Amino acid sequence: MGFAVVDVETTGFAAGRDRIIEVAVVQADASGAVTDEWCTLVNPHRDLGAQHVHRITAREVLPAPTFDRIAGDLVARLTGRVLVAHNLTFDARFLHAELTNAGVPLPTGATEGVCTMTLAPRYLTTDRRNLAACCAAAGIPLTNAHSALHDARATAALLAHYLSAGDGNWAQLIATARARNWPFVPALDTPPVHRGAPGHPVARRPRREDAPAYRQSRRTSAYYRARHAPDSYVPAPAAEPVALPAGFRLDPGDRIAFTGQTEQPRELLQAHASAAGLITHPENVCRWTKVVVAADPDSLSAKARKARDYRIPIITEPVFAQLLDELRTPR
Repeated sequence: MGFAVVDVETTGFAAGRDRIIEVAVVQADASGAVTDEWCTLVNPHRDLGAQHVHRITAREVLPAPTFDRIAGDLVARLTGRVLVAHNLTFDARFLHAELTNAGVPLPTGATEGVCTMTLAPRYLTTDRRNLAACCAAAGIPLTNAHSALHDARATAALLAHYLSAGDGNWAQLIATARARNWPFVPALDTPPVHRGAPGHPVARRPRREDAPAYRQSRRTSAYYRARHAPDSYVPAPAAEPVALPAGFRLDPGDRIAFTGQTEQPRELLQAHASAAGLITHPENVCRWTKVVVAADPDSLSAKARKARDYRIPIITEPVFAQLLDELRTPR
């Protein structure tokens, strides 16, 4: 036994309301040597939040397991080990919320452990305590930041750096963790789903005019299958967006909606739309909505799902900007 170094990527900052969308555990022995790695995307069945930060797309998480499908696999990797994270309070809050929601009763002290950020002043000569600054001060490479596995690897290297100092009550922490009585949760050995190669685009433009149109009823949607077939895990195929027809334009008086955490503030996008004569309130999606603007056209948000049901096009911010320019241009 030894340490379980954890990192999570989430839809936001509010544990319980926001959800984990990627989790990684790097196991290390008492000396800090890495002994195992595990990482998977998690399907939250909701919008993914700041995608320009974590760079995870809805199309990537659609075939991923829900948290309840990986709860046992995660618990097996945490049991008997000291929990470690950079900003442990943040990661621990989300682990506690997700495991509780999955029906896992956590033992006392389960989310206590080692915070490499809190310990930074003791072992590093840097005034900044974010992961990048701490890694730089310790001479540890950090690549692909805001990827759960890469951040967990970097945090594990920081832990090893701290352990090499030879001080601290590490042995007592390990003994306490080993004695902690975790509940038995069946590990389903759910196949992990990983994100794509770094640098691929977050959002896609609508499909070509000659591509087959997307059509999917509510009862056969990926969301419905995932929510109502808990006893069998079958990765669902990604849904295709509705294509913009040739010559598609927005006209003053058209009703539009926004979904997800766009790169530009939503208030600014709504102001541009209103100035062009478009209707942006109320913000719900109905059959009269002309188009939905999303950070990710594969969004899993309720608005995006309803748009697909109604065959309303879902477009990216750049496409929306282009349509606004055309709206301002006389026919």
